[in-house]
Amino acid sequence: MAVGLANQGETVLAWDPATGEPLTDAIVWQDRRAEPLCAELAEHAATVREITGLPLDPYFAAPKMAWLRRHLTRDGVVTTSDAWLVHRLTGAFVTDAATAGRTQLLDLDSLTWSRTALEVFGLAHEQLPEIVDADGHVGGTTAFGAEVPLTGLLVDQQAALLAQRVTEPGIAKCT
Repeated sequence: MAVGLANQGETVLAWDPATGEPLTDAIVWQDRRAEPLCAELAEHAATVREITGLPLDPYFAAPKMAWLRRHLTRDGVVTTSDAWLVHRLTGAFVTDAATAGRTQLLDLDSLTWSRTALEVFGLAHEQLPEIVDADGHVGGTTAFGAEVPLTGLLVDQQAALLAQRVTEPGIAKCT
């Protein structure tokens, strides 16, 4: 038996890495409050797209992370919701590459956090989770009784593909 986790890849929150306690409410994927911040950063849109493959839009995690830092708190870490939940379950500070790819902070060529993108969003000094394989062993949890391994992390849209058995060329799914 093992536990896997699918998450809303664009949902973010600030939290205390020592205790795991949330410092803010989560800002979910549909939230548009970072729209003015994206307008302010419009001159960097081409650079962000070149590095991350994503258009500059408040839908993604980085604008929400930057908004949260500007308006709510500078304390703790600010991450996608999966990093917080994995930390609560196992103590690990990780995210998978698919979720990292939804932040607008992942360099698609190197699969590492982009220093340039972090600077664009004013997040250069943030402590970010380690990027791990989606199917790797992350740690163990006793949250459901006896300890079980956490061995799967994946952003929701990609997880839905696997759940619907979209694993062969020519098969499609629309969510």
